[in-house]
Amino acid sequence: MTDLQFDESTHTYKLDGRVIDSVTTILKPLSDHIYRGVPRPQMEAAAQLGTAVHKMIELDCLGTLDVDGLHERVAPYFPTWQRFIAETGFKVLKTEQRVYSKDYDFAGTLDLYGEMHGKTVLIDIKRTAAVPATAGPQTAAYKLALEEAGLWWVEERYVLQLPNPNDYRLAPLKDRGDIKTFLSCLTIHNWKKKQ
Repeated sequence: MTDLQFDESTHTYKLDGRVIDSVTTILKPLSDHIYRGVPRPQMEAAAQLGTAVHKMIELDCLGTLDVDGLHERVAPYFPTWQRFIAETGFKVLKTEQRVYSKDYDFAGTLDLYGEMHGKTVLIDIKRTAAVPATAGPQTAAYKLALEEAGLWWVEERYVLQLPNPNDYRLAPLKDRGDIKTFLSCLTIHNWKKKQ
């Protein structure tokens, strides 16, 4: 796993020079279905802000965030992130951690792994008003890769929603069928690649 590399500009994972399909690419047909009615410019603007909020959280977790240098659209999310930490007691152990499944040959980057309420948890950050249906299969795939590699045990999965700068919601992901949904998408994805 030490050779897993990620090209952020193309969102491409490579292992020993070979392209590895990402969790989000594998789940793209589901995402496309969910957001089919949303205009492309609106999706792109939301994605840009979401990426910036993710980066803010990552830098804060790493202790390198320049709060005074935050863009005016991102800065209002910082107190909400801090409130989430204070109110839940979440302790970050890893952020933006790349994972790879050797058994299923996929890769991804999980947002947050840590401890909360005495349990090890995996948290995916979404800047959406509703929890996307893909969040469960996405986090189940990360859990599978982590546990397969013997890296960490995941007791609970969550989505941290930041729908606006003043609000957060922590939604538990408990559907045991999430991993089956992901593996079904992976099977179809691999079949399509062979055609």
